[in-house]
Amino acid sequence: MRRLVTLAAVFALFLVGCGRGQDPALNGGKATGKPKTELTVVAKNTAFEPTTLTAAAAKALTITFRNEDTIQHSFHLFGGTAGDIKTEIKAGPSTEDVHVTLNVPTSYSFQCDVHPGVMKGTIVVIKEKAS
Repeated sequence: MRRLVTLAAVFALFLVGCGRGQDPALNGGKATGKPKTELTVVAKNTAFEPTTLTAAAAKALTITFRNEDTIQHSFHLFGGTAGDIKTEIKAGPSTEDVHVTLNVPTSYSFQCDVHPGVMKGTIVVIKEKAS
């Protein structure tokens, strides 16, 4: 019985790990404002601004990543079924666009791969209401 409980716990942790980027509770992501198809994330002073963005589900999305620091940063979106999307790690000032379609209305996390502990955020993807 104890072995069964241990196996169940390990399996549950495995499932949680596989869903990275698709958990609506990730980073407490709450939709703010109207969903957009063009977003901008700025790296400055070893921080992202903004840290929470709202995007439209099932629409082509362009994310412009601007590194305004002189040190190296990157933008890494954990895109769930859309796959991970990354920019190159490079010093600023620099700008790079990434393109993705996020079909599932949920929260997707992003981070700087150089500073993942302090530079992270969330894109909340919502389904637009029919007009």
